[in-house]
Amino acid sequence: MYTLRDVAQKAGVSLTTASLVFNNKETQIRISKKTKERILSVIKELNYHPNIPARMMAKGRTSLIGLVMLNIHSSFYPEIIEGIQSKMDKQDYSTILYNTKGNFQLERKYLEVLDYKQVDGIILNPTHYASRNIEIVSKKRPLVSICFSLSSHRKIPSVVVDNFKGGYIATKYLFSLGHKRIGYIGSLEPTSLDFFQRHRGYCTAINKESLKDYSFPLNEFGNNIEEQRLNFAKYYLNSSQKITALFAQHDRSAIYIMNALQEKGIKVPEDVSIIGFDNLDICNFTNPSLTSINQPKFEIGEKAGELLLKMIDGEKVKSIILEPTIIERGSCLSPKN
Repeated sequence: MYTLRDVAQKAGVSLTTASLVFNNKETQIRISKKTKERILSVIKELNYHPNIPARMMAKGRTSLIGLVMLNIHSSFYPEIIEGIQSKMDKQDYSTILYNTKGNFQLERKYLEVLDYKQVDGIILNPTHYASRNIEIVSKKRPLVSICFSLSSHRKIPSVVVDNFKGGYIATKYLFSLGHKRIGYIGSLEPTSLDFFQRHRGYCTAINKESLKDYSFPLNEFGNNIEEQRLNFAKYYLNSSQKITALFAQHDRSAIYIMNALQEKGIKVPEDVSIIGFDNLDICNFTNPSLTSINQPKFEIGEKAGELLLKMIDGEKVKSIILEPTIIERGSCLSPKN
């Protein structure tokens, strides 16, 4: 295996010059175009690649990071993973990916495995019971939380969207269309902090416009999404004062409820407008297409990668809150009356 010293000798330059060209830092000193081209030609000829394990051993690192995700089968997460890897690839880090499937016992197991493998840092998409698990690693190695806030571990940096603002702008958007009876369906429990913040945003907008609060706790309609969607449709049909618009805590709930209402002959958006949260790809393919609050998923991954790399280098970092935006599609319309 050739070394950078071999490249420098064959190109007739110093080791420093060869290193600057290889790492795209040749602007730090004046290196002629001809010299740069000669060095790059030798690199290609020798098929030179850096000895990453040797580099990392010299720095006391493994060049590995752990990525523990809640549900890699959800269409929400691939863009986030891409964003993380885009940052890690540039720094020659390899990623070990685990899928907890929302199971906090699996989460604990994978965190222990990553600790044993001595990864340089971990990005965690936590379960609701993650606070019991993160003590395993948070004091030993850098850890960044994504998508969900860890209310019991505020010292652990996180990258999340502004859920309160997302709930607020969703509700204000429906109001701007002329809706006065606007409902919210989702978790109302403070233990689900991010959903709770979305509901707070809804309540703040409702109070500001002096409207009636139509908050529907999702769990009161059943124990699973199938029961919940059917029971909500029945409730809507039997209610004396029907809402004309509904904000759902996430796209999945919005789509299930929209389908259940349509099965009962209720038209969306003519009878009731619906808006979701997350902006999943499937929103483009529902009928009608679903208006949704967008979470900048690739950016979440990028920012999480940036934070973790800084922590690995010993820098102090702060949590990042990203801006939500509304993506208008076909599921919202001004009310009939």
